Amino acid sequence: MESQQANTFRLQHISEIRKTINYEKRKRTHLSKKYHTGVKAVTIVDNALVGFTMVLGSVGITLLSTAAVTCPVIIAIEATALTAGIIRVAGSQANKRLSKKWKNTKR
Repeated sequence: MESQQANTFRLQHISEIRKTINYEKRKRTHLSKKYHTGVKAVTIVDNALVGFTMVLGSVGITLLSTAAVTCPVIIAIEATALTAGIIRVAGSQANKRLSKKWKNTKR
């Protein structure tokens, strides 16, 4: 009689453990999708900033070489390019962290 009760208890415990594991698996899958979306978004913004920075830098150099525009305009353009570059560096650091979290949740 006691062994039947013990077996019943063990089977119930196994069932509870399976439910917990399935819940954790679904939760981890959901987190993995969120992190992957974040990584993709940061990568897209990062690539856009690279192009933006290159264009602004080229425009600034072109305007400097032709001297068609006054110096304050060129300074503003170069400052914007510098700001975009700084934001890109911050974005790449965020991308590294998100990528690590995404890889950890994929396992």
